[in-house]
Amino acid sequence: MFDVWIGGINAMVVLAALLLVLLPLQLFLCFRVKSAAIRLLPAVIFGVLTVLFGILSQTAEGWDGLGYAVLAIYTAILLLACAVCWLVWGIVRASKKKQHGPNADKSLHG
Repeated sequence: MFDVWIGGINAMVVLAALLLVLLPLQLFLCFRVKSAAIRLLPAVIFGVLTVLFGILSQTAEGWDGLGYAVLAIYTAILLLACAVCWLVWGIVRASKKKQHGPNADKSLHG
């Protein structure tokens, strides 16, 4: 579907490698880091990049617009990966709260 090549490397291979790094990193941030700003940093970065590339794809002319659109799609996929990690974190946190009762929030750090 996205048969885009960067030099001699398929861009989907690069995207898969980024996902293999991003998913564990985002899960680590969600479960181990207390600062919400640091936990949200990858999602904010990919969100800003997605919007920026989306705007550039609309304003650029010719093939440049298509290139920016592809970059917007790729950064949106990475943003979706961050959202999946946040969803996993939320489900785990909600299940811990349910197991430990209403005062479990004090013992949960995250």
